[in-house]
Amino acid sequence: HCNEGDVVLQEWSEVSETAMNSYVGNFLLLAVLLSHNPFLFKAGRKNGALPHAQAVVYVSAYLIINGMNWLWNGTFFVAGTRILLLDALSTFFGLLAVQLSLAILGSVPPLLEGATGPFGKNAKKLFTLSAVLVMNGDCLNASSISNRYSASGKVQSTLLLIGIVVIVSMGAIFVLNIWSNATKSTGRHKGVSRMVHDSKGSKALQPEFFWKLVCFACGNALCEESEYRGFYASELESIGYNTHFVNFIQSVSFGIAHWDGIPSGAVGVVLAGIYGILMGLLRIYFGIMTSIACHAIADLFIFAVIARKGFSSPA
Repeated sequence: HCNEGDVVLQEWSEVSETAMNSYVGNFLLLAVLLSHNPFLFKAGRKNGALPHAQAVVYVSAYLIINGMNWLWNGTFFVAGTRILLLDALSTFFGLLAVQLSLAILGSVPPLLEGATGPFGKNAKKLFTLSAVLVMNGDCLNASSISNRYSASGKVQSTLLLIGIVVIVSMGAIFVLNIWSNATKSTGRHKGVSRMVHDSKGSKALQPEFFWKLVCFACGNALCEESEYRGFYASELESIGYNTHFVNFIQSVSFGIAHWDGIPSGAVGVVLAGIYGILMGLLRIYFGIMTSIACHAIADLFIFAVIARKGFSSPA
């Protein structure tokens, strides 16, 4: 039989473990945010340092902080480490691809180099997508989130989903156009600026180039949604965080990552953060494919219209 003292001791043990998980979890979330902070390690990158060496620092700190309780909380340990390793893995494969290109082709393709296109240096977004598919491909399962709400009738017909995509996309296009015209800016994304440089201003958009932009828009949307609304959200949910709290956290990370994006600067961070929340809600209630579709349409407008305006760019 358990006496009152044993019950109190057991409850205190559970509370202590929960508190420890909370501390480690908060550190983990902070690490996720900082790993996308455009202000950090920029000087290091210019001086030739490894682009995302901070991931190694975060993993080491995580292991030290979590060392006292990871043995009885393996799920938390694995999920947290997977998040922190995502940058390191994508960076490694990007660097490997560059070296293979140099060895086989004698040069690095502009898209892989990051000189043009939306995928960043060493096409990091594409390799992040590859890492996501290997580590947690189920986070892109179109029905994985929708099924959670289907019993309560929150997921409706395909026609409703199409209507939601259209309405959300029109709203995003409206806000993007207001931002661009008000700031006389096309953003700070150098890769996108170079991608559309020859078609800027009043030059007509050729059909073949338009379809190229469609492919880039769909690819960029898939990469970013799989990372933020897919991988990060599902991993954090798997260790017990509330779905809507996770949605807020991933949106902050998403916003910070767009400091040099389109839109850019502090306003760009705020707008991207709000958009991240909205995309997260679409993922929660209607499935991640809905957020990917909306994101792709917004990116296509950015590439085909915003980035091609005659304003000075990048700022």
